[in-house]
Amino acid sequence: MSLEDLGEVISNRVLGGIPFVGREDYIRDEIPAIYSKPEVLGTRFILIGEPDAAGYYLEADGGRSQLTNLSAEQIRSALVDISSLVAHLLKGVEGLEVKIEDIRLE
Repeated sequence: MSLEDLGEVISNRVLGGIPFVGREDYIRDEIPAIYSKPEVLGTRFILIGEPDAAGYYLEADGGRSQLTNLSAEQIRSALVDISSLVAHLLKGVEGLEVKIEDIRLE
């Protein structure tokens, strides 16, 4: 499945039809990437990767500039892991295997 095809699946099944755009923006340097536009609750979803053995990676980028008035503890306490929900919504898509990684707090 191509990056754009998977973006369309995620758009329809997870983001209520919000499209993925911007491959030509090279937001992840040399790695192909597309992102949701408009943002969802102030969050841009970014789909990264190629149709190879490494697969794709979906991340939610909340824009750290919006969080400048919050302490590190307030940010950590507000984090919610929606990986299982996203995996459930993508369940049953032919040719798609979903793996969940742990959230890494920095």
